[in-house]
Amino acid sequence: MKRVFLAAVVASLIGCTSSQVQTSESSPLGITELSSQKDCCTTLSKVSYEPITKSGDLTAVIDTNSQKVGLVSGVSYVKGYELPVFDGEANLEVISLVGNQVFVPSILILDNEHKALDVLSSSDLSYRNSGIMYSTHYAMEKTISQKYPNGKSPRYLVIFTTDKDLKNSTLIKPSSDSAIRSGSVEANLAANTEWNIPHAAVGTVELELDYSGPEVRQESKQQQQDREAALAAVVVTDQQSAMDTEFVELFDDRIRAAVRAGEFDRALDIMKQAEKQGSPTARETFVEAMKNFEG
Repeated sequence: MKRVFLAAVVASLIGCTSSQVQTSESSPLGITELSSQKDCCTTLSKVSYEPITKSGDLTAVIDTNSQKVGLVSGVSYVKGYELPVFDGEANLEVISLVGNQVFVPSILILDNEHKALDVLSSSDLSYRNSGIMYSTHYAMEKTISQKYPNGKSPRYLVIFTTDKDLKNSTLIKPSSDSAIRSGSVEANLAANTEWNIPHAAVGTVELELDYSGPEVRQESKQQQQDREAALAAVVVTDQQSAMDTEFVELFDDRIRAAVRAGEFDRALDIMKQAEKQGSPTARETFVEAMKNFEG
């Protein structure tokens, strides 16, 4: 575990975990307040984004005073961050501790126009049971590329949860023998009872963001389709980030230049690359250039 997990464990020891953020005595999960029409809802472009100025740890507190955003996946309290300009890849680690309740996070990645580039969904989380040195928690480790295939760069992160996750609960799995022998109350409860933890609309999420790696995200056609399908489950199509006109025209110009030079295989390769990265005009440009070719 990296230092972000140690920070989360320390937070749990002093009583500030995702399971213990309560902003209403009558509704500690925050679901009643979330369902209220009060202060509902803002758009992704109107979220208050906290600037990230350096690599390191972040603590995202999401409570009933947080902004609400209505997404395809449901209304959620959110926490927004503005990413710094970085080269290569940003390595992101996410930790959400499981206590009396748990906030199950998903993360939207937006471009500079607040259009969705990607979603790190709760299905990317792994459940990690308690041991001698750590508490039960959900964890996610991902990389964020400096530039996506459509030419757009990530600019904002939005932490949220979904209706589907709010309707579920987490069954604590039996702990390891060593954890049980250590005398851990949590480990012994998990071993001897059916312990279901409710999912909450409020909580604390620990993050660590570090920068390094290659510049452009690489993905297959299937990976692109999977990413777009995952986004469609969260935001409507017109909120998804499209390929920059500048990049569309650049690919079209390269296709025409290759055809004029008689390099048809190269032109075909450029067309396929452009389509893979989301160009809506590359094939038409290739066909038109071939028709107009004068050898």
